[in-house]
Amino acid sequence: MTVFLYTLKRSLRSRLNLVLICLVPLGLLFIPRFGDYEMPFGFHLYSELVFFIAFFLIRTVTEDRAAGILARIAAAPITHLSYLGQTLLANACLLLAQNTLMVGGGVLLHGPALGRPLLLLAAYWSFSLTALSFCLALCSLIRAREAAYSSCSFLIVLFAAIGGALWPSRTLPVFLKRLSLVSPMYWLHNALRAVTGSGDQYVLSLTVMLLLTVVFLIAGSKRRMVS
Repeated sequence: MTVFLYTLKRSLRSRLNLVLICLVPLGLLFIPRFGDYEMPFGFHLYSELVFFIAFFLIRTVTEDRAAGILARIAAAPITHLSYLGQTLLANACLLLAQNTLMVGGGVLLHGPALGRPLLLLAAYWSFSLTALSFCLALCSLIRAREAAYSSCSFLIVLFAAIGGALWPSRTLPVFLKRLSLVSPMYWLHNALRAVTGSGDQYVLSLTVMLLLTVVFLIAGSKRRMVS
């Protein structure tokens, strides 16, 4: 588990990662509910934050490729899949720990407004895995580092706009509602509505997110990321 421990230390050494993982969620906890949202608005914005954190965590793989580290790993007694698996596991642990703290803090501050906390936590866990696998797939398929970064940032904002993170997706025009089905955030917010009792597609939403995770993992790991 050498790569796993190294990835954890590397991620936690970054001040930006620490701010995103530890400080920003604290601010989101205090954003109240308003408009047509079923729970405090900070818990909807949190989905966009999770996606950006996943991007910042996964981009270390792209940096390793650009620096030639992956080429050296190919000659070392460790397989590409082992390197990738341990890296993803370390990053997933960070996100899952943050999800747990976010939901725990929300229970203390908002109580019944969160609906069923365990179901909320499972929804965030599923979404975090989807976000990580999506960022991996994009960085794997787009070889140029700058192009991968700009594409990922654009898609995260687009997913948030049509997926319910910035405003309820049910208020969108019909053609955007159909387009929103491709956004992982849409399925997360579908699950959030079910958690508060205003929707009934919880199992379907988690199933879709997990299926997307598998598809993105296959796309991201099938092609070796060595330049």
